[in-house]
Amino acid sequence: MIDNKEVAEVKKVTNGVFEPKWDNKPAPRKPILSINGVGILRYQNISCIIASPGMGKSSVCESIISSVINRESDSLGFETDIKKVLYIDFERAEEDVWTSFYRTMSRANIKPGETTDKAKIVSLRNIATAKDRREKIEELLQDYNPELLLLDGIGDIVNDTNSLEQCIEAKNWVRYINAEFKTSILTTLHPNPTNLKPRGHLGSETLREAEGILVITKDEEGVRTLTSDFEYGKARNGGHATTCFKWSDEKSMFVSTEVVSKTRIKKLAPHEKLGHDEFIALVKGTNTIPLTATATKEQLKIYVDRHFTNIKKSNKDINDLFKYLFDNNYLTDIDCGVVKDNRVKYYRVHVTHR
Repeated sequence: MIDNKEVAEVKKVTNGVFEPKWDNKPAPRKPILSINGVGILRYQNISCIIASPGMGKSSVCESIISSVINRESDSLGFETDIKKVLYIDFERAEEDVWTSFYRTMSRANIKPGETTDKAKIVSLRNIATAKDRREKIEELLQDYNPELLLLDGIGDIVNDTNSLEQCIEAKNWVRYINAEFKTSILTTLHPNPTNLKPRGHLGSETLREAEGILVITKDEEGVRTLTSDFEYGKARNGGHATTCFKWSDEKSMFVSTEVVSKTRIKKLAPHEKLGHDEFIALVKGTNTIPLTATATKEQLKIYVDRHFTNIKKSNKDINDLFKYLFDNNYLTDIDCGVVKDNRVKYYRVHVTHR
């Protein structure tokens, strides 16, 4: 059993500040949630599943809960190594939440009348404001102390998903929750009507913040594919995570099926695909010393080729990436030397203020 809370103690965090020293190297954080062996969520991080209504995102959450209760259950490819999970439903009526509870217990082979302290399922539909919902979630975390928090609809912790101020506040709240209550978060979001990108400023902030981004798609036969292998997807723990499932009339629930990725992959440019942490790793992995613009771009291309898949890597894409890194203060320029009476600019890492 992985005890990630003991891992956190090694960090010697005081008032939210970690100062690395020779004797306090943190232990590696192993995934607390995986799909068919590929980690999608580590301790004190957040990951997200993008799905349109009716695609089965709540059923996916149910399967994750069942994997915590009973590792031998059909959990649709999910694997966990934790003791307790808290599931928050924001949208469904009470009778639908009860049916979800019944399905989850059945999937985990918990018979009617039996109980388990490994999972708690709660509906907050009747709590009107985002502020009150966040406060209730904090109360539940304090009382129940789960290692995994499932938020079925992160949009419900803000009043306006298109308010940048509220969405940044929500992102900061998520960080606070993970640090204060020693937990990790998996959440869900709806996509835009015309593509698979999550809606609004909240979707954009979540794309940047999350370590895992997955989507649920459906083929003409009704088979769902849950995967990180799509244009906005990522699984920072390595590789692509994919699982497939379909509805069973006999069992009145989704069941696992053969894993065949049916999502059409669209490659994005590096500055569209990558997030803040990856930009930092990229510049620190390439600009160990000041380099000219040409040399910096050469190193960027080598790093992108080596570390990222399903991403555009043409000269234009690398030029656009270089410009993005400079415009957003990941790189800064300095004058260094004279060649044929022209000043030569060199570029170095500049991310300490971010």
